[in-house]
This record gives sequence, structure tokens and C-alpha cells, in this order.
Amino acid sequence: MFFPSYLFSAAETNLSSSLAGILNALTPLFTGIFAITFWGKSISIKQGAGLAIGFISTSFVILINSSSQLSLNEYALLVIVATICYGININIVKNYLSDVNSLHITTIAVTFSGLLALIFLLFSDYQAYITVSSDQIYPLLSLVILGVMGTALAQLIQNKLIQQSSVAFASSTTYLTRIIHR
Repeated sequence: MFFPSYLFSAAETNLSSSLAGILNALTPLFTGIFAITFWGKSISIKQGAGLAIGFISTSFVILINSSSQLSLNEYALLVIVATICYGININIVKNYLSDVNSLHITTIAVTFSGLLALIFLLFSDYQAYITVSSDQIYPLLSLVILGVMGTALAQLIQNKLIQQSSVAFASSTTYLTRIIHR
């Protein structure tokens, strides 16, 4: 949970949010690849065709710049790695954590993400970019609570859907997760 969020944030420093959202369409592709390769699952021809179309479309988005020239946006690779993480996560939750309460999964994921984020903040120079006066503490705290609760709610819904559906359907819920995160 922490790494994909960090990768999306880092990518969007030099990549538009809309492009990052389009690249998030690779999540079902990677979910399917991992489901087939590591968990022996199968997909229908219709699902395979959809994944192929999605891959070809996002490849054009990644490789062709606004001047219609062939190039590679390095920041798009960060989003791709994030979608790989999503694909692995969906398969792990579906295949190994289906019997675990989705609230417990979410609580552990959000807690560990928070700890990793705290460690990251302690070793970064974020204080050079942020100035907070005493009258800004409550609004800042409200933003933090909203961010954590929004993320936790989105993750809880996603984990429940993963447990109750197929990996093909569950991977499409990452589209909703990105909407709720915004």
C-alpha cells in the first residue's frame, strides 16, 4: 500500500494526474499475468482480448509524446511499477487472505504504510518545504485524518471486493481506489 502510493506521488511530480490514471489501466493486465503465471488461473478469450487491447493502448500512451514522437517517459515507469504492486496485492489477497477479515487486512496495511511513511518523513528534508503555524495545526490534522480515513475506506472496500469476486473483476476496483484517493 505504501509503495504504490509513493510511486504514484513521485510520478505525478512530472506526470499529469490524468495520464497516471490512464496508466493505472495496466493493473488488470498485471493482475492477470500474475494470476496465470504464479497461481495457475485461467482467463477467458474475451478477458485476454481486453487485456491485450489495454496493453496496446497504454503502450502508445507511454511511448508516444505530445509531439507524436517515440520517447519514453521515465515517470510513467513509476506508475507501471505501482500497477505491478497492485497486481501482486490483488492475487495475494484473493489466494491467501480470502478467509481473513477484510477489516483486519486493511488495518494492518494502513498501519504498516503509516509506519513506513513516518520513517520516510524522518529521513527526508520535508521540513524545509513546510511551515506550519499554530493556527494551521487543526486544518493540517484534519487533512491527515481525511487522507488516512479515505485511503482506509478505499482499501477496505477493495479488499472486500477482492475476496468476494474474481481477480479480473477485483483488479478493476483499482480504478475506484484512485478516484477515492483523490
